[in-house]
Amino acid sequence: MAARVAVVYHPDLLSLDFGEGHPLRSDRYSNFLSLFSHLGLDADPRFEKSGCEPATRDDLLLAHSPDYLAEVDRLAQLRGHLTMDTPLSPDIV
Repeated sequence: MAARVAVVYHPDLLSLDFGEGHPLRSDRYSNFLSLFSHLGLDADPRFEKSGCEPATRDDLLLAHSPDYLAEVDRLAQLRGHLTMDTPLSPDIV
């Protein structure tokens, strides 16, 4: 049997909406899930829909330095931007 494709989703994604024209909009998640279900892919054995838990600090340290995480936390408290199109807030972090 071929490998299954994981579709990872959490309802909190619906609260992420960075505005019209930005790729992270809440309607993209709900539209994707509706289409996924409408096409019957939620019953297709090639796909596995699963939830997720927030990453722990130890998880994040597997890919990022402590200095980087501190900068992300600092910018989130200021509701600043990591990059021009990556706004941060405590809710996002």
